[in-house]
Amino acid sequence: MAHNCFKGKLVMLRAQRPEDVEILKKMDLDRNTDSDRCDDCIKLPRPAWKLEEGFKERLERESEPENYRFMIDTLDGVTVGSINAHDVDFRMGTFSYGLGVYEEYRHHGYASEAVILMMRYYFNELRMHKCNVAVYEFNEASIGLHEHLGFVREGVVRETYYTDGRYCDDILFGMTRDEFTERYGQIL
Repeated sequence: MAHNCFKGKLVMLRAQRPEDVEILKKMDLDRNTDSDRCDDCIKLPRPAWKLEEGFKERLERESEPENYRFMIDTLDGVTVGSINAHDVDFRMGTFSYGLGVYEEYRHHGYASEAVILMMRYYFNELRMHKCNVAVYEFNEASIGLHEHLGFVREGVVRETYYTDGRYCDDILFGMTRDEFTERYGQIL
């Protein structure tokens, strides 16, 4: 039986498609200030035509291993979020990622499995050595996720993020390839 390294028991990671612009437009209409703040920042609402106009460029920009965005689909084909690799340094063997699961699909295990699938690919196929993640101090869900996944809390970068009228800390987490393999093995 053939194995698909991008498919788990709950989700499958896939490439972005042109029709995913519709998901972006829906997300922009259904803005959630708290979710936006945890993701990056609270953005101004964007006109649908602007999202459509820039989507082709986004597809091209987010299609290389250094900055790759996977869409997260359930095995039934429902898109529940996305995960993107960034800050990939092939010389040093390090990478980071950003993760977003739409609110109605949280707490189903989709985020955990998506992270594991992506990390397994970057560790086992691209020879990465370590995954580094920074989480805003107020993002309790993300802190809990990374602790649950077995990331090591490595430190704090103080007052690096401004939101809601104050500066907040970044909490740094990391996991090496050996730590990942010890916890999750080679295959899913």
